[in-house]
Amino acid sequence: MSAEEIAKQKWLARLDAPTWRQAATTMANVANEAADIAALTDDCNSGIDEACELLSREEEAKRRWLARLDVPTW
Repeated sequence: MSAEEIAKQKWLARLDAPTWRQAATTMANVANEAADIAALTDDCNSGIDEACELLSREEEAKRRWLARLDVPTW
């Protein structure tokens, strides 16, 4: 095994796989939610009232969640 391969194996052994797995899962969930919101937006723009109502509730929930965050406003 070359020195480069040994260094690569050592580097890979130091990675925190559970943390990366959790990050990948979180990113996949966010992407799915974004796709759902995009589909709802398309449906709402097409005149489907139920989609517009769901988007409205989603926006209100987001506002409530953001209001609870303890962060400075810009």
